[in-house]
Amino acid sequence: MPESATLDLGLVFNFGGDGSVTGNTATGNGGSGIALCTSAVTFASNEARDNRSYGFVTTPGFTDGGGNQALDNGLEPQWNTAGCS
Repeated sequence: MPESATLDLGLVFNFGGDGSVTGNTATGNGGSGIALCTSAVTFASNEARDNRSYGFVTTPGFTDGGGNQALDNGLEPQWNTAGCS
């Protein structure tokens, strides 16, 4: 089910096993919009807009399912693929 967030922390996904993170929106957070801290998932059709830090932070090894949009976030690149810390 899609989630929507307006909290400072944004959305953080960290789980084991296969799965998908799809159809989420993170807008106006005080940090990054969406953090994907797991690699065995498909990441598709998510949106991060107007967040103070990165739009997306992702861990290497995930599958980009397409349709993700990160726009007007505070830091470049809009999508940080260095992983979660």
